[in-house]
Amino acid sequence: MEVHLRKLLEERLPRSRPGAGPRFRVWTAGSPFRGLETFDFDHSPIFFGRTKATSEVLDALRAQASQGRPFVLVLGMSGCGKSSLVRAGVLPLLTQPGVIEGVGLWLVLIAILGILVCAVWWSNVSSFQQLNRAKFQVIHELEQRLPFPCYDKEWELLGQGADRRKYLQLTRIEKALPLVLTIPCLLLLLIAIVFLV
Repeated sequence: MEVHLRKLLEERLPRSRPGAGPRFRVWTAGSPFRGLETFDFDHSPIFFGRTKATSEVLDALRAQASQGRPFVLVLGMSGCGKSSLVRAGVLPLLTQPGVIEGVGLWLVLIAILGILVCAVWWSNVSSFQQLNRAKFQVIHELEQRLPFPCYDKEWELLGQGADRRKYLQLTRIEKALPLVLTIPCLLLLLIAIVFLV
């Protein structure tokens, strides 16, 4: 029986070229059976059985978007799979070009907004750094008139910023963080422009 089944499968299934890799997406990130866990965006390759519901949500979203109201409310009983439907069924399709007209433009706007927020954040941290520098110059001048220079002594105990174990200048980290967070926004902008618009 096993020999006949193997022969039948070999006859019916198309052979792939050697070294071409699998013809279908293969799930390698653990068990595809989620139990009561929610399916998420990453689980879209193994999210099956909700094609009709996914299509209904997308059709409703298209209809709403065509009237200038791109919003759909998904209702259902607790535990019926609303989150999985939206996260693993609807959202992966929304990010594909042509599913909903204008999605690529929204991604461009979100990326530009993220870049602007990071630029304002970096500017505020830079301004705060300049303000602190000026305040400490004033404090230093005041300390010269006092009997004990407490801030100078504190700075001396901290190694005057030379030893990172004693003192880490936060403004360096605070200024680097918005620049680091700009990178995903730039990547999103590039992806949106190249693939979706």
